[in-house]
Amino acid sequence: MSELLNELLGSDKTEVVAFAQEAQDLKKQYEAKKLSESEYKELLRDLEHSKAITASAGDLETQTKLNGLISGLISVASLV
Repeated sequence: MSELLNELLGSDKTEVVAFAQEAQDLKKQYEAKKLSESEYKELLRDLEHSKAITASAGDLETQTKLNGLISGLISVASLV
């Protein structure tokens, strides 16, 4: 998950970087126990459904990576 997150943070598209940064911030808050599991998942789902994904990911590959990042973060939270 960190590898994918780092890849997206290094994108040349500012919208993709902003999206990845928001996902990273949520992840850090969850790991610091500032968010409950249910809050974290809900915020990730909100992020997933935001228009940022569609607007920022002009190509299918980037869109797939962004969706994969969110799905992966939700799955990891469910395992903890």
